[in-house]
Amino acid sequence: MIKESDYNLTLKKLYEEHKLLISSLFEIFGDEIKSASLFCLENGISIRERDKIILLLHKFSANHSIYELDFWKNILITKIPILSELDDKEFQKMLILFSDYYLA
Repeated sequence: MIKESDYNLTLKKLYEEHKLLISSLFEIFGDEIKSASLFCLENGISIRERDKIILLLHKFSANHSIYELDFWKNILITKIPILSELDDKEFQKMLILFSDYYLA
């Protein structure tokens, strides 16, 4: 059985490895993120949180433009609190990346 302290240590190591991976990718491809997955890695958004974003985008995108920032912030931050850490520019970038990658 895994102890909680071991689990937290494992998560911390994985996060540090992700940061190294991201740094390496930026060195190769430049600083502009053009991938929803890289955006998630860079901003600490988990796979489960990414999947929630995708589901909510699919649910509401037929009736709301991806550029309705206030609407999307209200919907997404309510369900995925980590997104409140993004400023408006990063939040809009996330919406565009996800829209291009998962809704197109």
